[in-house]
Amino acid sequence: MRVAALGSSTPGTSAPKTVRGVRLIRLTPAQSSGTVPGDRDDEPGRRRRGTARRRGGDPPGLFVNARTDTHWLGDGDATDTFARLDAYQEAGADGVFVPGLTDLRQITALVRHTHAPLNILYSPAGPAVSHLADAGVRRISLGSLLYRRALGAALEAVAEIRAGRTPAGPTPSYEEVARQVAPR
Repeated sequence: MRVAALGSSTPGTSAPKTVRGVRLIRLTPAQSSGTVPGDRDDEPGRRRRGTARRRGGDPPGLFVNARTDTHWLGDGDATDTFARLDAYQEAGADGVFVPGLTDLRQITALVRHTHAPLNILYSPAGPAVSHLADAGVRRISLGSLLYRRALGAALEAVAEIRAGRTPAGPTPSYEEVARQVAPR
């Protein structure tokens, strides 16, 4: 499946227009950024274009996942988040992504509000994956978590070795690593 991820971290651009552009030019894997406020200039026309696009014409397997950083950056409230998600969906986004949100009640409210699958960024400080699934979250992203965990383990190993101790935790052999990365 090809995914076009649309975000809201670049001021002065419009994610709904980008969603339309991704669909109209049949763009395959892409990542773009944009903001939503102020993009209400052509409400009826936007709805017609979104409906027409949903009837067909997208490349097979294209999934447009539109992102809002209202919780990640702390620059918006629930009303702003709902407005952005509504605009993305009206523009034809297949899914919506709200990283930084860890409150299960707020997540559940977003699931109930949106008709598109909700994507949440997993946080060790947030709800368990099973709770997110029970709430109706359809996609869970890990972001940089695995990289940060690996970096933490590497720094811990360096500190243990420097202190004259053997690092704790599993250490895969070269053969195990080769098996994991070998083409299948």
